[in-house]
Amino acid sequence: MSWQLLENGSDVIERIDHPHLKVPKAHIDLSNVKVVDTFLSSIESKILAEASTPSDVETAMRNLFAVLHLARRSMDQDNWHNFVDHCRNHKIKDTLHQDCFTRHSFERPRGYPGDAALLDFIYNSDMGLAAPEMSLAGQRIHPWTINSTACNGVKERRALIARLIDETVARSPGAEILSIAGGHFREAELSLAVRRKQTKRVLVVDSDRQSLDEVEDAYGHFGVETHEAAALSLVSGKMDYGKFDLIYSSGLFDYLKASTCKRLVHTWFSMLKPGGKLLVTNFLDWVETVGYMETFMNWNLVFRNRIEMVEMAAKIDEKDISEIRLFSENNNNVIYMLIEKAA
Repeated sequence: MSWQLLENGSDVIERIDHPHLKVPKAHIDLSNVKVVDTFLSSIESKILAEASTPSDVETAMRNLFAVLHLARRSMDQDNWHNFVDHCRNHKIKDTLHQDCFTRHSFERPRGYPGDAALLDFIYNSDMGLAAPEMSLAGQRIHPWTINSTACNGVKERRALIARLIDETVARSPGAEILSIAGGHFREAELSLAVRRKQTKRVLVVDSDRQSLDEVEDAYGHFGVETHEAAALSLVSGKMDYGKFDLIYSSGLFDYLKASTCKRLVHTWFSMLKPGGKLLVTNFLDWVETVGYMETFMNWNLVFRNRIEMVEMAAKIDEKDISEIRLFSENNNNVIYMLIEKAA
């Protein structure tokens, strides 16, 4: 098996969000199968070596992330898929899958990528929970997978949503909140308004019954309600949940095509009260671990830039919009679009 680099593989990646960023040349010959195999074997050896220190493992994981990232950015789609298949056939895959986070993502036990249980691995340390039991290799790998900039972006996304819930309640006492594709609703851990029962209504909608059972067990005593439904069912108009002061969906659009996102934004906006706000998020197209995610985690996202985010609001009548804000979190991996409905 072989693959070829694009001729312009080291050219500037033209992006609206970070036009100054460049994809540097790989420090190994990615077109040489033997060189790639040697590189992967060296990474695995550093992870497994009895004498390896945390610093050794950190260096190994960062090098792995970097090379996979560069390969992802510099290859065309066909060559990238060939490259991924080759890497998955290397014995390093079994080593990396000793990390429960990497293995869970790859195996998709709930049948879809990026499930709520996977995100809990990212939140565990913030929630004071210990990581599951793993081999020594898994324990060495785990800190570098759950603390990547992408994962830190997920943590910050959760904190930002919790803050937005609290701000909504402060602005509109007894506010009504709707979380769509809400997963385990872990923002409740950080929201004082939810934990103090200061909302009139909090509704979490998700298609995964397991996720909703967890929400009910963990947060039902705070008055949080759940409803099992696919987000796309809201487009049909058959679901009437009433009107809300805040509607948000924090990860769904990472997996949907643009036309579907536009329809959902239009529908959700119509469910806002005057002065209400709609928040949707998406990963930006510059995630340093994208190569690792796609290769060893089987975790593929639909990336978008700021202009593509704004286009999601195209179906909304402009006179109904008070304000649209676009911003990213500190790690610059997640883009947010916050739309306020005219009063």
